[in-house]
Amino acid sequence: PVSFYAEMNTKGDFYGEVSDVPEIAVAGFKLNEGTSFAIDLHPTKSDKGMADDWQGLLIRQANLQLPQIFNGREGAPSTLSVTDFYIGTADAGFGGKVALKGKFFTFGYAGYEFQADEVSLTFEKSELKGGAFAGQVALPAPMEGKLRVGISKEGDEWKASVGTDNPVSLPRLQTVFTLRKGEIIYDEKESVATLKLDTVISSSKFGDIDINGFEFNSKGEVKGEFNFNKAITFNNRLTVEVNQVKFVAMEGEYGLSLTGGFMIPSIGIDKLKGSI
Repeated sequence: PVSFYAEMNTKGDFYGEVSDVPEIAVAGFKLNEGTSFAIDLHPTKSDKGMADDWQGLLIRQANLQLPQIFNGREGAPSTLSVTDFYIGTADAGFGGKVALKGKFFTFGYAGYEFQADEVSLTFEKSELKGGAFAGQVALPAPMEGKLRVGISKEGDEWKASVGTDNPVSLPRLQTVFTLRKGEIIYDEKESVATLKLDTVISSSKFGDIDINGFEFNSKGEVKGEFNFNKAITFNNRLTVEVNQVKFVAMEGEYGLSLTGGFMIPSIGIDKLKGSI
């Protein structure tokens, strides 16, 4: 059921809230269930998060499904969403987040196929403060899989990201990788670029290499953790097993640790393990 609250005083000052609006369909447009908004014409009462003297219209959440003409590949619907979007009086102007979601744009080049999933813009006091663009890249044969990619800006920070929802195969290299997180972040205020990486690389030759919390920035600082699960053998005489390498040289902290072991069967050393 729709929830409604309102109050008005003898001066005609009005404040009202509406939430859980049911689905509404008109001329091919469909306002999805769950829309909530507030109408503020009251000088001293406002929605949570807004100044007490703010007045205007605040749409807390609304998702509008566009007509079929805007559908993307395979008939996927496109949806225009707004979150905490306001239109106010005086200096407040308008603000909030507006996003278009859906498989609304696709193009291919040299065997690669890019599909846009979301474009969003963030406003504050009638000024553009940030935005984001996200989608998927389907890799060409003989590679198999898709990459999630995105570019965004918030405040002084730019971010480019890449990841995978499922493992990506590189048949020629007999390698499969899963990219949990890949980011390049640039801070305009500090003029510092940072690479962040979390991934697992699996191959028949080297086994699994698990990279956790790797960071490297333009100031030359670095840290990370590498985990291995397959030993390396040299001429069938020496086998070296490295289980983990951790290192840090960042913000005045320095360290290096190595855990593993080795075997030399020819002289009776079956296995020595330890850490440094």
